[in-house]
Amino acid sequence: MTDMTETGPTTEPAPTRSRPPWTVRVAGWSARHRWPVAALWFAGTIGLFALSLSIGGTDSAAAVSNDQSARFESAKAYQVFGASGTSAPASQQLLLVVSAASGTVDDAAAKAGISDIVAKVGALTATVDGTSGPVVEGLVDPYTAPPQAELVSADRTTVRIVGRVMGEGDALATRFEPIPGLIEQLRTDHPDLVIHALSNRLANQEIQHLVNGGLDASLRLTIPLTFLILLIAFGAAIAAVVPLVMAITSLLAAFAVLTFYSRFISPASPYASQLIVLIGLAVAVDYSLFML
Repeated sequence: MTDMTETGPTTEPAPTRSRPPWTVRVAGWSARHRWPVAALWFAGTIGLFALSLSIGGTDSAAAVSNDQSARFESAKAYQVFGASGTSAPASQQLLLVVSAASGTVDDAAAKAGISDIVAKVGALTATVDGTSGPVVEGLVDPYTAPPQAELVSADRTTVRIVGRVMGEGDALATRFEPIPGLIEQLRTDHPDLVIHALSNRLANQEIQHLVNGGLDASLRLTIPLTFLILLIAFGAAIAAVVPLVMAITSLLAAFAVLTFYSRFISPASPYASQLIVLIGLAVAVDYSLFML
């Protein structure tokens, strides 16, 4: 007889279950806690945007004159001149063009006003690195300058007041801070004079305000039109609002990131905000449409 050994039932090893990728786990958790996630999203994006506004918003005023930006031929020539070892200390020219609204600059009232402008600009001070000093140096009074300086126009209706703001980088920015306020005050004090101020930094600030102002105006027109188009496409207000909410919050977060970059790394182009709106609004709406 054959000896047969009784064996127990065989058991199959349990199949191993692989964990889903972390992106799937995060998506699942977010879906189960959608209201807290939505609240965190709004708080994070709006909070970042508010923080960026508190530090002054995007800095694009210095982008044109930044050392890493494209240079004009005159700037390249200035670099070559500086490489010869005869360069002057870093500075930026400030030019005031003052015209008499009526009459000539030789009239007593106009002459008194222009002299007052020269005195107040020369007396303007700023504190840099703990040291207080004049903002504008080498200021030239057009009435005392020699005729060959040509600071008074041939028709005697306009004068140029020329000076230099010393420094570069943060020091130059600090010295320029009180100048726009002083110019506005001078215009208020002398309504009979037409005052224009010009420098690289002031021009860049004007460009920044112009671009940002146009961007704000375009958003006030673009967002309602986008909502109207989505409303017609979906036939439901909620379905039209969701892509816009995603787009607006994404834009706020992108503006905040651009502000931090421009303030702590390098000035941003004045047109960076426009690109953010063009790309961010289009991508947010498109992907919302894809998902729906």
